[in-house]
Amino acid sequence: GVMVALAAGLLSPHAWRSQRRRDAGMRKDAEILRLRSEVEWWRSWWCSWQQDEERWWWSQQLQWQQNKDYKNEVYVSPEELDEEVTGLHLPALGAEPTTLSKEQADGGVGEETDSEEDEEEEEQSMREVR
Repeated sequence: GVMVALAAGLLSPHAWRSQRRRDAGMRKDAEILRLRSEVEWWRSWWCSWQQDEERWWWSQQLQWQQNKDYKNEVYVSPEELDEEVTGLHLPALGAEPTTLSKEQADGGVGEETDSEEDEEEEEQSMREVR
């Protein structure tokens, strides 16, 4: 390799040192770019986390201010809101949201509907939890 080229006079010691310096400089540049991209990733993660924390804090403040009269019970969100939130979370999990056919929405395909006894048992277990 290099020693043969130096011995044969094809590469001067000065040129060899210059090439090594350039190579070292390129390695340093690559390392700096890698570190910059890593720092940028962490910075964006931190900003995102802070925004999430801030949103959570403000939402808690609003809930505490507006909902002082709520009892300690189970509350169900409206179906439209539930579907919207689910639709926002699915892509983050790598899933595709789909819509049900009319027959599926009516409960006629693939699943058995709960009997009245099952519903009564469920209500009874919810009352016991409270």
